[in-house]
Amino acid sequence: MARAAGCKTYKLKFGNRGHNQPVKDMLTDKVYITPQNHGYAVDHSDLPPDWKPYFVNINDVTNEGLVHVSEMAEYRVFAPEEIVIPGEKVWGVMIDIHVLSDGGNIFDACGLAAIAALRTAVVPAERFDVGEDYTLKVKGTPIMASFTRVGGRYVYDPSEEEELGGDERIHITLGDEGHLHSLQKGLRGVFTPAEFAEIFEVAHHRCTELRTLVANQEGN
Repeated sequence: MARAAGCKTYKLKFGNRGHNQPVKDMLTDKVYITPQNHGYAVDHSDLPPDWKPYFVNINDVTNEGLVHVSEMAEYRVFAPEEIVIPGEKVWGVMIDIHVLSDGGNIFDACGLAAIAALRTAVVPAERFDVGEDYTLKVKGTPIMASFTRVGGRYVYDPSEEEELGGDERIHITLGDEGHLHSLQKGLRGVFTPAEFAEIFEVAHHRCTELRTLVANQEGN
């Protein structure tokens, strides 16, 4: 949206990632703790005349949102429904994944382990005197499927040898209804629309299988 409005963007050295990024609302001076995962920012030192900064990251003073001066148009790089309001009490969930072996596809393995941990986690409410312990409520089970191009074909769930010899990599995360949650491409090269359609079909089938496996293991 910022590019469409004529703004310039640039790549951040490390990116703003995590669930504890502080941003300041430039219209109200309020500060919010936000979840973020992006590697580019808008250059707010040279904005079009009809736009002004809306949110700014307190850590690195990069732009986190713009607002139009007269029209009802704005954008943010974080999910506003997931911000922590000052004074609000929330549970923080931290997941540590210990990789026992890096001889295979650790992308999907770690993602699957994380979602399985979330779906079986118990909130320790009794320990903090805020009620009885209860199972963490999780809305869905997003599953990742990784592919690597080897010998002109994409291989699902590549081995270490296939990863090392691959020319291209793509990760697809699908939700319960088959909706695309994330798409990340790595290494060099491009893929055609026909290749992506084939990859997406395989990813949908495999993600459905793994989602059923997770549900059976947790008894749901």
